[in-house]
Formats: sequence, structure tokens, C-alpha cells
Amino acid sequence: MKTASALGYLCENLEEIQNDNDSVSEPLSRLLPLLRANARQLGTPSPDDRQHIADLLNAIHEALQAGEDALGLFGHAMRSPVDAVGVDSLDVVYRCPLALCTGRLEREITGALPRCSVNGAELRREHLA
Repeated sequence: MKTASALGYLCENLEEIQNDNDSVSEPLSRLLPLLRANARQLGTPSPDDRQHIADLLNAIHEALQAGEDALGLFGHAMRSPVDAVGVDSLDVVYRCPLALCTGRLEREITGALPRCSVNGAELRREHLA
């Protein structure tokens, strides 16, 4: 869940993270192709890929913290989990079509239907049960 939440936050804020912190460019330039490769295979990442994804997320997290973002990647992700206790059953979420991240809450969507930052596919709209 920690990795999925971090990926959800990263995908939702990808442009801002890329523009605000040059030190994330190296791990991000390795992470995005890895995610896209797994997306093309439409399968669960291998254990080696999962570990590599986790390592790159840690590098991005540390780069954000070094760049004066005290929460980094994981701190922000844990502040707004999609599957939070007490979420109303009528809440709408947008799920990752690749099942890599936690997606986004409807209240976080400001424009047209949200798209996956990895492969551009529309996020799936679902009601929380």
C-alpha cells in the first residue's frame, strides 16, 4: 500500500514534481520507463521490478526532502489515502488502470477525466463500497 500510495501521489503531481526539483529528474527518468514497460505487459511487476520501483521511489522521496519538501513522496501520499477509514460509501474514486497506484479521490479532480501519468489511459471511475 505504501508504494501504491506513493505512486498515486507521484502520478497526480508529476508535472509539479518535475518542475520544482531538478534532483528528482535522474530517478524519475529511470522510474517512468520501468512503469511504462510493466504497463505494456499488463501484468503484475516481477519481484525484481517491484524492488527496483521501490528503490527509485525512495530516491525520489529523499530528493524531495533534500529539496525542502519535508513530507517527501511518502509523507504526502500517507496524508490523503484513497481507502481511508471513515470514507463515505458514496465517495467516488478514480482507479489506476494498471493497478500500480491508488488513484485519486473525486474531489481531487479539477478538470476533465483524469488520465494515467504512465500510459495516458483514463482512470477507472468507481464508487467505494
